[in-house]
Amino acid sequence: MDYYSILGITKSATATEIKSSYKKLAKKYHPDVNKEPDAQEKFKEISRAYQILSDPEKKKAYDQMGHSNFEQARKQGFGGSNQGFGGAYNVNFDDLFGGGFRDPFDIFSELFGGGGFSGRGRNNRQKRGEDIEVVAKLTFEEAVFGAEKELSYKAFDKCTTCKGTGSADDKAEDTTCSQCHGQGQVQQESSFLGARFAQIVTCPQCQGRGKIVKNPCKTCNGTGRERTHLTTKVKTPAGVDNGMQMRIPGKGNIGEFGSNAGDLYAVFKVEDHKYFTRHGSNLYLDVPITIPQAVLGDTIEVPTLEGKKNVKIPKGTNHRQQIKLSNLGVTQVNSRSRGDLILNIDLKLPEKLSAEEQKLYTKLKEVESKPKSILNKLFA
Repeated sequence: MDYYSILGITKSATATEIKSSYKKLAKKYHPDVNKEPDAQEKFKEISRAYQILSDPEKKKAYDQMGHSNFEQARKQGFGGSNQGFGGAYNVNFDDLFGGGFRDPFDIFSELFGGGGFSGRGRNNRQKRGEDIEVVAKLTFEEAVFGAEKELSYKAFDKCTTCKGTGSADDKAEDTTCSQCHGQGQVQQESSFLGARFAQIVTCPQCQGRGKIVKNPCKTCNGTGRERTHLTTKVKTPAGVDNGMQMRIPGKGNIGEFGSNAGDLYAVFKVEDHKYFTRHGSNLYLDVPITIPQAVLGDTIEVPTLEGKKNVKIPKGTNHRQQIKLSNLGVTQVNSRSRGDLILNIDLKLPEKLSAEEQKLYTKLKEVESKPKSILNKLFA
């Protein structure tokens, strides 16, 4: 059953229709409302489908790959690394395959507010920092063979004045939050389908700390963090493609008051190659040949990723005919599989002829048998 069927929509469904269908089904199968044995699994399945189809890039990859290939790639994963990649489908495959799907209760919480029914949502006392996205430019060769890159970006880091405490006075003690009484969380009641539920949410007054800064630092306004310039080195494996993303855990914005940092997402922008065109793991190369080469066949030299290679052009090769050189394409990320190099034959007709060439073509025309008319061929 594909993701569209799970949400009860068609491939042409709009973003609004996708969200509407998810909300309807999520309410129906939420484990705190639906007590059927399979409700929780159904709820997770619905959330997983929504997570993919609500994201334009992930939806594009899903449509390109098809459900079975997409699921196979997700289950295969990328082998124990926190830095995830995906095939050439312009999608953050780390979220999908390396890091797994997001918590379905988090998705539900974002759309409906609060922390989920009966406190099922995350109970983090302090919010972690925000994720950051940065463009990482790669040459064609760096993308194909892998490289070490240094990323430079602006982010929130620990305040250098207060060392992340948020207080201007090291000796001044923070006061206990009057709203949550130091717990960092408060209980919030809401109704759903006629029933009342208790939600546990982060305290809006202290942001989960349980304390209020008595004398805020003037540099960071009591948040414990300030905007600065950061750099980090990353290793890209062979085979990354344009538009793919890489997650670098803990390198995003640091949270307020020293809470955990978010993640850094490097979005790759790959330069075009002078000769090759890439589609997925396959490379394409336009190869010009002459009429004699096409008619009589020939052996020509073509560039490959490993250097020049002699390739045989068969007799009678046609314009736009393709010749496949197996396993000479791009290595797929975290896999031993490799694409092919496809030669696109470009038959070049001479624009000008020398006197000798003119004589030879004239002679060729004379020795060719006179072709039958089209009518004779049709009614023979």
